[in-house]
Amino acid sequence: MSATVESVTPAAPSRCVASELSALSKFRLTSMVAVAAGVGLFMAWKGPWNAVATLRLVATVLGTALATAGSSAMNQLLERRPDARMTRTADRPLAAGRMKTAHAIRFILPASVVGIAVQAAAGFLAAGLLTLAWLTYVLVYTPLKRKTPWAVLVGAVPGALPILVGWSASGRPINGQALTLFAIMFVWQVPHFLSIAWRYRADYERAGFRVAAAGEGAGRRTFLAAIVCCAVLIPTSLLPALTHLAGHWYYLAALVAGFAFLAFGLELARIKSQPADRQLMLASLVYLPVLFLMLMLDKVSPP
Repeated sequence: MSATVESVTPAAPSRCVASELSALSKFRLTSMVAVAAGVGLFMAWKGPWNAVATLRLVATVLGTALATAGSSAMNQLLERRPDARMTRTADRPLAAGRMKTAHAIRFILPASVVGIAVQAAAGFLAAGLLTLAWLTYVLVYTPLKRKTPWAVLVGAVPGALPILVGWSASGRPINGQALTLFAIMFVWQVPHFLSIAWRYRADYERAGFRVAAAGEGAGRRTFLAAIVCCAVLIPTSLLPALTHLAGHWYYLAALVAGFAFLAFGLELARIKSQPADRQLMLASLVYLPVLFLMLMLDKVSPP
C-alpha cells in the first residue's frame, strides 16, 4: 500500500470529534494507565484518606491520562503510514486520513504539557517519571519497533512507570515495595503484547514492524516467551505480600490468578488457534484489574 495519508482524505468518512479523539488517544489504554497510577498512589498513601489524598489522586489520574493520551497520539502521528498498511490500525484517524497532522499536533502538545504540569502539582518526582515515560515511549520504543523484536521489553518500561508515578505522588520515596508493583506491570505486558502480536503477525510484518511474532507462522518462539513470562509473573505477583505491602488474601488471589493466566498461555501453545490466542489476550485484561482490586482491598497499612 503506497497511498499517503493525504491521498485517501477525500474518501474517508467523517466522524464525530469525540470519537476521533478517543481513537487518537487510545482511550482504553490511556484509562488503564491512569488507573495504574491511581493504584500506585493508593498503595503508597500513609494514614487516613483525606482531602490532600483526594486532590493528589485527582492530579495523578488526570495528569497521567492527559500525558498518556498525548504520547499515544504522538505514536500514531509517527506511525501513520505503517498503520495504514495494517488491518488492525488502518481505521485510526491519522492512518485513514480523517485527521490532518496539524490537527493532531494541536491535541498532542497541550495534552502532554498540561498533563505533566498537572502531575507536578502532586510532586516533581512524579512529574519527572511521567515525562520519562512519555519520552521513552515516543522517542525510544516507537522507532525501535521497526528495528528489533526486543522493543517489547523497552516498551514495557513506559508502560510500568505510571504506577511509580502514582507512588511518588503520595510523597513517599520509591522503595522495594514500589518496585514490586513496577515489576508486576513490566512482566504482565509481555504476554499481553505477544498475544496481540501473534494474532496480527501478518499485519506487523507487512507494515515493517519487527515484533517477536512477525514472520513466525508456527509461533514457537512467541508462545515460549509468553509462557515464560506468565510463569515469571506468578512469583513476581507475590512480592507485594512478601514485602508486607499486601496481606494473605492478596497472596492467595495472586497465586490463583497467576496459575490461571499461565494455563491460558499453555493452552495457546498446545492448540495454536486464534480463539485460544484471543482467550489469552482477554485473560490478560482480566488478570490485571483483579490484581489491582485485591491489592487495594488487602492493603497493609504502611508504618
